Amino acid sequence: MGGSGNLGDAKAGKALLKCEAGATKAAVTKACEKIPVADLIGASGGNVTAVADVCNGVAVPALATLGDYADCLARRERCEAEESITFTSPRVIELFNAVGATFGSAFCVT
Repeated sequence: MGGSGNLGDAKAGKALLKCEAGATKAAVTKACEKIPVADLIGASGGNVTAVADVCNGVAVPALATLGDYADCLARRERCEAEESITFTSPRVIELFNAVGATFGSAFCVT
């Protein structure tokens, strides 16, 4: 068994791949809600704690709950999208500033 949850190691790994496919917090939460948190976090299960540094980088300081993990994935996805936009449209920040708006999320490191 992975961690102290109900899923075996292989099942936890497969379930984790499915829940990571969700791009939004709601999608991740729904896809992962049946996976015991112990199976997500444990090294012999999903080993979610292995991405702690990535999550710290998007202002998710702890991975103790499914909500924390969903926040991390959703924020990381958003940061990658914003990075892609600034790469393909280098003047996007200047454009937003010209109209009095701000581009980019505060939790994304540029």
